[in-house]
Formats: sequence, C-alpha cells, structure tokens
Amino acid sequence: MKKSIIWLVLLLTMISSQVASQTIISCEAFAMWGIHKSQDYKTHPKIFPTILIKEDSRTITYVYTQHNQKWEKEFKIAYQNDKRFVGISEFSATTLQIIHYEKNTGNFNIFFSGGYLELENTITTGRCFK
Repeated sequence: MKKSIIWLVLLLTMISSQVASQTIISCEAFAMWGIHKSQDYKTHPKIFPTILIKEDSRTITYVYTQHNQKWEKEFKIAYQNDKRFVGISEFSATTLQIIHYEKNTGNFNIFFSGGYLELENTITTGRCFK
C-alpha cells in the first residue's frame, strides 16, 4: 500500500510538472571580423554551429567548434514575436553581443562589438536546417 502511494505521488508530480521545450537546430555560418583602426577585415572559414532554443527559460545557446576548440555563448531572449527572436548576451559600454534569429527560415545574424584595448567587431551570418 505504501509503495502504491509513493508511485501515485511520483506519477502525479511528473504529470503536473512542465515539460521543458527545447529546439536543437544544425546550421552553417561564416564570420567576418576586423579592427576599426586598421580597417582590415577578414573572413573566417565556414563553420557548422548548433543553436539550442529554450523558450521556457528564454535562452538561445550558440555552440560551434573552430581551431580544435569548442565555443559556446548563451543569449537571453529579450524580444520575440511570431517570426523572430532577439537575444542579448552582453550589453555594456565595453561589449555588445546580440543574435537575431528568424523562426520560419532559420536565418540568423550575430553581431559582436567590443574589446578592452581596441574596438573590434565580428558579424556572423548563417542559416539553419529544419
């Protein structure tokens, strides 16, 4: 009897808890970066990142591997409508990093501007496969 009550409580807890909604998407992208002082912009080779969208925790995670190193950046969803997300990772006087993701097409742009010594920037553009 006691085991039945425990199982019943456990089952009711599982049913009443919210299921985490997470979308995992494979993408392709390339980036261009440079330093304002030199105006010498370079293009990085194509990368194949993964984007994880967690609408219930309002986060977008961008993950990729380049130069034998894993890079991961989490953005908080600041704005969204039925077509797009805008996520902000950093927003300060020294650094600005945002992602703009289009839900229907999977197209996205990531913009980074910052640096402690010199003002640098990186613009990443890509598309995801649905």
